[in-house]
Amino acid sequence: MKFSKIKYIIIFNFILLTACSQNISDSQPDKPLDSHIEQMKSFLAENGFPENLIKSYDSYFLIDEDILITKSEVKEFLSGKKKQAHGGSGWGLVDIANSSNITVKAHSSVPTSWKNAIEDAIDNWNSIYNTELSFSFETSGATDITVYSDIYLSGGLPYYVIAAGTPPSSGEPGNSIYINLDYTPLGGGSVTSSSKIYNMVHELGHNIGFRHTNWASNPNEPSATTIPRTPTSDSNSIMNSGTADNNWNGFSSYDKIGTKILYPTYAGMVMYTPVVQENGFGAGRFVDLTWANIHRDTALNYKLYRKEGVSGSWEIIATFNSSPLPGEFTDYVTAPFTGSTTYYYKINATFYLARGNESFSRVVSANVSSSF
Repeated sequence: MKFSKIKYIIIFNFILLTACSQNISDSQPDKPLDSHIEQMKSFLAENGFPENLIKSYDSYFLIDEDILITKSEVKEFLSGKKKQAHGGSGWGLVDIANSSNITVKAHSSVPTSWKNAIEDAIDNWNSIYNTELSFSFETSGATDITVYSDIYLSGGLPYYVIAAGTPPSSGEPGNSIYINLDYTPLGGGSVTSSSKIYNMVHELGHNIGFRHTNWASNPNEPSATTIPRTPTSDSNSIMNSGTADNNWNGFSSYDKIGTKILYPTYAGMVMYTPVVQENGFGAGRFVDLTWANIHRDTALNYKLYRKEGVSGSWEIIATFNSSPLPGEFTDYVTAPFTGSTTYYYKINATFYLARGNESFSRVVSANVSSSF
């Protein structure tokens, strides 16, 4: 899975953008470029979008066939009216504070079948557990994302593009998704209900910052940054490009891991009270330590510490670096005891997060005495 430093728009290395379009090579912008358009394209390129994947249409740029950025938004950045975020880029991730209830509604131009697909897509995103990310479908009022028919997009979408989403901007979700209601699958016929769900899941992914997972297979995509703990390709990723006619078949396991890494919940670690038992030889005790980690699939390492008494010094008694990481450890305490001794234990876990590595610690104590 990947995330570009769009300077940070994300790529499921998996990267998934072409999921919104067919693989057709004869697509061309419908108007020639002037010097101002070239300036805006250069600005987009400086912010992580490959210039040779940027096409100019009446009122917008279409990047890699289904990431849509309006020209008015680019002008706001260039004029300084809109501030950039995420290390120099105006486009990137949704701020964690804005990711826990992203509201979505369908414009009146969207048919019922597509509205149903939007609601199903939201349910699918919400099924990924242990992440701060969540969506809700609204029927009225102001929302973070509005889904429109592309008749509300000047010039509409190219005939071969089924839908396009807008990337996050300044810490907010991309505010629009446009659907081409005239789109015809490559094999003919009409778009299936399952394919509508697939494409809405895909476009919502763009609106929260995911790029196309299969970027590396596109010779025009020069580079991207892989999301930790995800592979450089994932044929099952929902965010692959060129998959407009796919039917919904669930997220890949790496789609889920990538989402947890980019939008982590901060519940962190839980360490349970150690269980102290006789070791059977009369020379000491052994202590069974167990813990739970809701981020186990995104953890980089664990370090387990012990100290004797409140004033003792912490010492590392175990380090775990390989995957899968364990959830238990037995500490053999063989030193003789006089009176009672309290041993303290703590576990420190470091996690892969797109916003920088973070670690969580939990400290618990166990009373170990010679009279046990």
